[in-house]
Amino acid sequence: MEDVCERFPKRHCIRGWERLDEDRCMRIFWAKRDFDGAKEYCRRFGGTLLSLHNSVQMQRVSCLVWRRKFSDSKIWIGTRQNYRGGRFHNVDGTPMDYANWYPEQRSSRSRHCVESNYKVWGAWRNTDCDKEKHFVCTRML
Repeated sequence: MEDVCERFPKRHCIRGWERLDEDRCMRIFWAKRDFDGAKEYCRRFGGTLLSLHNSVQMQRVSCLVWRRKFSDSKIWIGTRQNYRGGRFHNVDGTPMDYANWYPEQRSSRSRHCVESNYKVWGAWRNTDCDKEKHFVCTRML
């Protein structure tokens, strides 16, 4: 994992934030919040919960989490489904054009929020929104 993480060094973002892609910086928070609390926390920092659009972004986020060495590496990402169990969508309004579901982990209609790093780095599953987890926020450059 360390070799992969070194390929994506810090770039110019405000202090405490790291470059995610061409347009966004990201930051992981030590605090744990439920999904809605994490979304609000990000909003207070001028951002939103992380949306992922390709495997390179997923690797960068995995590196960010890995470097923090949390005892529980599962994090909220800004992807969820509506309460009726419909399609998944990104809470920042960007297209849902990438997914990395762990096998058979997208099936529950009663768990609406998505965590990453389930069983393996970068793998997603849907889970209860009221669980408290670490989270990654993004903000535009």
